[in-house]
Amino acid sequence: MPFARIDDKDTVFYYTDSGIPPNVPDYTTIVLIHGATINGGIFEGMLPHAAKHGLRLLALNMRGYNGSTPYTAEELAAFTDEDLAVQTNALRGFGREFAGFLVYVCTVLGIPPTAVHAGETRGGLAVLTWSLSTAGLFAMLGDPATLTPAQHTALAPYLHTAFAFDPPACMYGVWPDIGLGSPLDDPAVPPADKAAAFGAWVSGYYTAVRAVGDITPEGLRARTDEEGRPPTLHTLAGDAAARIVEPDNLEASVAFLGVAPSVYAANFARGLGDADAALPRVRVVALWCERSIWLALWAAKEFAERVKDGPVPGGRLREAALVQIEGANHCFQWDEPERLVRILRANV
Repeated sequence: MPFARIDDKDTVFYYTDSGIPPNVPDYTTIVLIHGATINGGIFEGMLPHAAKHGLRLLALNMRGYNGSTPYTAEELAAFTDEDLAVQTNALRGFGREFAGFLVYVCTVLGIPPTAVHAGETRGGLAVLTWSLSTAGLFAMLGDPATLTPAQHTALAPYLHTAFAFDPPACMYGVWPDIGLGSPLDDPAVPPADKAAAFGAWVSGYYTAVRAVGDITPEGLRARTDEEGRPPTLHTLAGDAAARIVEPDNLEASVAFLGVAPSVYAANFARGLGDADAALPRVRVVALWCERSIWLALWAAKEFAERVKDGPVPGGRLREAALVQIEGANHCFQWDEPERLVRILRANV
């Protein structure tokens, strides 16, 4: 079982690795980072398909998840501290640890650097953050104080693409007041049932929204989940649920939701609207799933509007794209793993 030591505090991430694809010297590496209560095992079905697409895939477990360094109570409390500076610094630490793992991949694993041949990008590194972990992505891209100078120098020759995979709008600092919520804020769901209810909700299949322009409060309120397909997490067979779902991490996940929306919003605005804030050559590709939870669809709307708004004052708009995934729910990587690998290959 591989482990990566990513800083001088002996912080460790557990990860799985699809391996170097044979006969592809300029392969591209993609690091996959999971979301709330569901560890990196959610990506395991993708790894066997990596080599035939010239990719190397690594799926890590965030802190607090199986094999990785747990959080202390003090570290988690910082995300909900009354002082916004403390919250901001906690979020920087979250992104800095992701960057530490990316540096490990570049330097210790010795992946090929980015190269361009006949206009095509080859080799190098991409990162995919799914759902909650997108907070770490925009901490890296939108807050110049997140990466250390050494991290920035190490990543510059390698990191060229970042996938924001179906994040909820709250990771962009937006909590739409449109009469919809989640089991986490539903007083009718007892605390003991929150984790299970959250898993069913977040992995459900809802009425498809076919275009970003159709993402409206009225349209989202009219959606249903009564389409004959069970939530993804209810279909996990054998020991998959025990291996992949970690309900005890719900409390830590809720701590991230306690960060002030203004902190997330600032990182999001700078991350897209001021490319020179950090890692200026990194392109951001937002992947949105048309049958996902309503908060993730709203995030696609916010992403499109942020790009349309152009750069922040004095900034330069980052190269960005918004990619719709037809028929997909929030756990698309489990239900159709090879299809997601093909989508990443086409957009990396």
